[in-house]
Amino acid sequence: MNLDWLAGFFDGEGCVSMSWGSKEYSNRRHWQPRVVCSIVNTDNELLQRIRDFLKLGNVYRMSDTKKHHRKRYVLKIASVDEVLRFTELLLPHAEAKNEALEVLHEATAFLKSRRLGKRGAKWTKEDLQKIRFLEIKLKKIVGNKTRGRKRKYSLPFD
Repeated sequence: MNLDWLAGFFDGEGCVSMSWGSKEYSNRRHWQPRVVCSIVNTDNELLQRIRDFLKLGNVYRMSDTKKHHRKRYVLKIASVDEVLRFTELLLPHAEAKNEALEVLHEATAFLKSRRLGKRGAKWTKEDLQKIRFLEIKLKKIVGNKTRGRKRKYSLPFD
């Protein structure tokens, strides 16, 4: 296994996403960005080998959607440090998802430099504008999967 093969596999089977999640601390809801790179496949052993090669992420079994579907597994890379490392490794080799990986890399580097997304972090208006801009840019590249539906929640800064 090498990075050229992995980049081609990720171009075909991989997914990059950025969203907002919330957790409740001290009776207050705190919003934080989530960055994720994932690969879904029915071959658990292949995903385990990729994880061992990269030394990043974890492999999980996905819940069954229909009885006649085969078991699916996902290699999910979700921590800021791991996503940053993954994008650094794949950017020189990726083709189809190169632009999306560049935007995700920029967003992840920004989050890491500002130490945002951590408990108790203070968001400035400029930080919010920058991260929202990158989120919208990424969704334009990969396509917004909401199919016209609005979010069921509103962010405090919308």
